[in-house]
Amino acid sequence: MEEKLANNTGNPDTLLEAKKMGFSDKYIARLWNCKEIDVYNMRKENNLFPVFKMVDTCHTNAYIPYFYSSYTGENTSRLTDKKKIIVLGAGPIRIGQGVEFDYSTVHAVMTIKNAGYEAIIINNNPETVSTDYTTADKLYFEPLTPEDVMNIVEFEKPEGVIASLGGQTAINLAQPLHDRGVKIIGTDCAAIDRAEDRNAFENLLNELNIPRAKGKAVTKMEDGIAAAAEIGYPVLVRPSFVLGGRAMQIVANEEQLRHYLRTAVEIDEDKPVLVDKYIQCREVEIDAICDGRDVFVPGIMELVERTGIHSGDSISVYPTFSISEKVQETIIDYTKKLGLGIGIVGLYNIQFIVDKDDNLVALGISIFSLAEALRKAKGRLFPFGWWYMLKALFIKQPKRLDFLLAAVKPEYQSKGAFALVFNELIGHYIEMGIVDIESNPELEDNKNMQNLWADFEKEQHKRRRAFKKELKS
Repeated sequence: MEEKLANNTGNPDTLLEAKKMGFSDKYIARLWNCKEIDVYNMRKENNLFPVFKMVDTCHTNAYIPYFYSSYTGENTSRLTDKKKIIVLGAGPIRIGQGVEFDYSTVHAVMTIKNAGYEAIIINNNPETVSTDYTTADKLYFEPLTPEDVMNIVEFEKPEGVIASLGGQTAINLAQPLHDRGVKIIGTDCAAIDRAEDRNAFENLLNELNIPRAKGKAVTKMEDGIAAAAEIGYPVLVRPSFVLGGRAMQIVANEEQLRHYLRTAVEIDEDKPVLVDKYIQCREVEIDAICDGRDVFVPGIMELVERTGIHSGDSISVYPTFSISEKVQETIIDYTKKLGLGIGIVGLYNIQFIVDKDDNLVALGISIFSLAEALRKAKGRLFPFGWWYMLKALFIKQPKRLDFLLAAVKPEYQSKGAFALVFNELIGHYIEMGIVDIESNPELEDNKNMQNLWADFEKEQHKRRRAFKKELKS
């Protein structure tokens, strides 16, 4: 079939035959020496789209709103006259990660349905609540690629697509969907670019006079070596656009860096590697909601372990226990400036470090919900704010976030701590219940516990006993 495709460039009949055999637009574009969007446009001109068949999970012949695509057979997905909104899930993800995306997606669907819209989820991870046909009005069990999402968009004709609740996988789809004429609800593509393009983000930090850690994005090994020499070892290295700290490492010298760049990641013009100065200080994370005019900050979480430990593996405490009021005010000020400066409409998360002299440095920003937002919401610190944010930002209600702008002063402290799969972490140690993953910023956990407690010291004692018990068992 590859040879037939190569010899029949632009032929609709050959294209349909290839689609029935499972060839993707991206692969066909490679054989035809054109862009993927050109193949999509040709399919659109010739009305070459799949049908959607129902997954009859119980063989009852009842209508179940759970569908997959096929280029053969008849369509069984029923269209309605209601206005529709599509929410993109996170797709397949490592066990124990991504619960925040699942939580966000489910709450978005609840809000969309309450507002009178038809809620549609696209996700192909069967181990999530969002990938359950009883959650949304419709579930499409399809890969999260531009081609597969667009097939559903062409069929359902939604008001727009929410891409900011499914993590990096969904965020990466915003630009290709926008290029194909889809309305992106929430943070738009220009704002995503300002947040995720290294040069654009650094320029914005300079404009806003927000300190940042020294670092560079490199596309060649020798550029990475030169950048590390200029910045000074140790450095934190990681690929761009990843989730869970994948392939992130702290390296102490040139030999280690060369080994990392040779073996751990692909490095080229399309896949830059980030080289940042590693600073061992206190680390804090802040979640916020921005509607383009106002910013709501529900609180600041402080990480117990040293910088370089992934926040998902760290004991995190809300509110902070060692950060001064002055630094907290500066963190909130920087958070508001960044949300409005980037143009975020929705949730975002910023990581800061604080040195012994209370100097504050911005590490990075994520323009989707992270686990910290989930912890605060589940800790009943701002569940209504979460619901209202979705309603106000995505469904475009007239009210603003004014009434949420006051800082949240919780009666209790919400703390999330994570116990690891111990038999998978040879060489790591656990001491007094605090997990120290030696020189490894990549997320390793798959379990967590969260407690509300008014006394921090008593809570720490309780947590240590829990860790020791699990170790003995």
